[in-house]
Amino acid sequence: TGLFFWTAFLSDTRLKVDFSLEQMFPESDPEKDTYDSFIEEFNREDDKILLVYDCDNPTSRSNIAKIAELTEMMELDVEGVEDVISLSSIGNGDYFSEELSEEEWNLRAQDLLQHPIYPNLIISRDGKTGAVLIDLENDIVGQDARTEVLNKLESIMQTVDWEWHEAGIPVLRTRYVDLVSKERMIFIPLGCAVVFLILLYIFRQLSCVVLPGLSISITLVWVSALMAFLGISINLISYLTYILILIIGCSNCIHILMKYHECISPDGVTIKEAIRRVIKELGGALFLTSFTTAIGFFSLVMTNIKITREFGLVLGIGVILMFIVAIITIPIILLYVPRPEKKHIDRLINHSDSFSVDKIELFTRKYPYEIVVISILFFILSGIGLQKVDYNTSILDDLRPGNSIYDN
Repeated sequence: TGLFFWTAFLSDTRLKVDFSLEQMFPESDPEKDTYDSFIEEFNREDDKILLVYDCDNPTSRSNIAKIAELTEMMELDVEGVEDVISLSSIGNGDYFSEELSEEEWNLRAQDLLQHPIYPNLIISRDGKTGAVLIDLENDIVGQDARTEVLNKLESIMQTVDWEWHEAGIPVLRTRYVDLVSKERMIFIPLGCAVVFLILLYIFRQLSCVVLPGLSISITLVWVSALMAFLGISINLISYLTYILILIIGCSNCIHILMKYHECISPDGVTIKEAIRRVIKELGGALFLTSFTTAIGFFSLVMTNIKITREFGLVLGIGVILMFIVAIITIPIILLYVPRPEKKHIDRLINHSDSFSVDKIELFTRKYPYEIVVISILFFILSGIGLQKVDYNTSILDDLRPGNSIYDN
């Protein structure tokens, strides 16, 4: 495990984090082939950034001078910017010439609002809002390259006291990936906390929290080493591997520990006998559930999206590893852990205040026909709902009002 930890997090081939959306594109798809042909013949449509700014008067002499300075900084100081169009660059920079009189300046500002191209592109129809249109170089592809460009542009925008808004596909992709990355840093620790709280509530014994935590941690290190060895990065899909293994591993550990308490409940049964019975009676069933779960994830290998194939492969192997680690480490360590107190055994086995299924069984026996009818109704409603599922969705469709990306 120590070697795997070094491989995954410390070696030269350690895990990389890559949340770029370009990985979501299928490798072989007629529509993507058409899109690639379009790019080769014409130009990319995902390399334009629009920076909109609010100031007192975008066409005033002072603001034109400021936007001219900003335009020059964006063109010369930001590597990856191919061209910048702003109010100061109209007519090669001569439209708003410093040599113009005040009357000529105001006349040109009014004529600009009637221009067939520039209104609602670099200036609003009402003349109250300006914009900067930026064309990126063709090699600015991927999250890291876009982030570097946007960070430099943001530092330039902060040199003036204007209110800025960002738009364009590069901005959306970059900010969306940043949002996913921040949420990942929240949900993975939160998932760990929830799992450990559930284990603590069910068993109320420190050993029954530490053992699953140890087994799950070992599996996650092994899976991380596998990803590093295969060159699989932590991306928009593969980061879910950790959450899913955490949940599946918690389920396996609960099965083992509950069976252990059941087997050790009779008086006179030794810990070694109880563990032998756990492995004998539960091992096969636990393997089959893990195997069928893994097969389900392995089916994702059939897709034509690379990161989805990698996700299915790694998660399928991870589920099997989780079973192997849990069925080996937990019984071995239980041999050296003191026998559970009788109150914990009675609570878990007798279900006096725990998760008893006795009431559910009684309810099922009492109302079998009603349950069948309700199940059929739910099945029919589910079939109707499936007909209304929209498969033509965008990865950015989950953005709603109140989200920082949506609002800005």
